[in-house]
Amino acid sequence: MAIIQRIIAFFISVLAFFGIGPKHSDPPAQPVDNIASYTCDEKQITFSLVSNPSTGFGWETTQSGESVLKTDESFKGNDRGNLAGAPGTQYYTFTAIAPGKTTVTFRYARAWENNPPAYTYIAVIRVSADLQITLESFTQA
Repeated sequence: MAIIQRIIAFFISVLAFFGIGPKHSDPPAQPVDNIASYTCDEKQITFSLVSNPSTGFGWETTQSGESVLKTDESFKGNDRGNLAGAPGTQYYTFTAIAPGKTTVTFRYARAWENNPPAYTYIAVIRVSADLQITLESFTQA
């Protein structure tokens, strides 16, 4: 697993060096580590997770707690095309639809394997009565 982390970190470094990657305006991404980051405004939060579907790995999300968020998912390959073996970014945008609190778990694994996920992140999200999103925590498990 350490080799996979180093490979992903290398590709991210190369992409950052050449200024390649998603262009986000306001607010700036808050990095958690070299795999995950997030942006949050008043009623939406977007998690950006490095992904490489050409290796068979993919992100899966589950929500527990109250149903307070609507989920949109998208993938963006690197700016030089979707080259085999090249990483991209998986985006999960959550929009507040009701007040309450939920926990979102992100797992990066191969669906057909019974191995533990390569990465797991847990986000605890609270939505206020006026549908304002607060990220209480976002950690790697």
